[in-house]
Order: sequence, then C-alpha cells, then structure tokens
Amino acid sequence: MIHRNSKDTYRKIKKSLSPRRALVYSVINRHGLVTRHDVANILGLELYRISGRFTELLESGAIIEHGSEVVDGRKRALLCINPDYQVAA
Repeated sequence: MIHRNSKDTYRKIKKSLSPRRALVYSVINRHGLVTRHDVANILGLELYRISGRFTELLESGAIIEHGSEVVDGRKRALLCINPDYQVAA
C-alpha cells in the first residue's frame, strides 16, 4: 500500500538520489514490504550490485527494516519506506 505522503516524499527525494539508489527506492515504494533479494530479483540485478544502495538508504533514514521473514531457512529483513522520513526542502 502506497500512502500519498510516500509519493510526495519520493518526488522530493528522487532529485537527491543517484540513479541506482532511486531505482531501489522506487521498487520499495511500489511494492511495500520487500527483502533485499526481492528488490534484486525485481530489478534483474545481482544482490551485490545494489547492496550498498540499501545501506545508504537505511543510514539516511529513507527506508527502514520492518520485521523479517524466513526463506530457505535464512532470516531476511523486510524493508519499507520510512513514513516519518523528512526531506529537506
């Protein structure tokens, strides 16, 4: 589910994101709760190619970890857009 404030935030944040970071952010914004592997599969990229973008987005507060799921016996964090993230004007 995408909230209106998520769309507004995306429009504001997109200007300050690198192309690959914006791509990762947009997938999370569109799909809601996803794992890093889900994002890589949706983009058709190897996880190692975009893993740094997750770190950057998490450290900036644009996305957050919101629970986890177990896939093939491995625990994977679920990522989502941070609804409280504020973009400087």
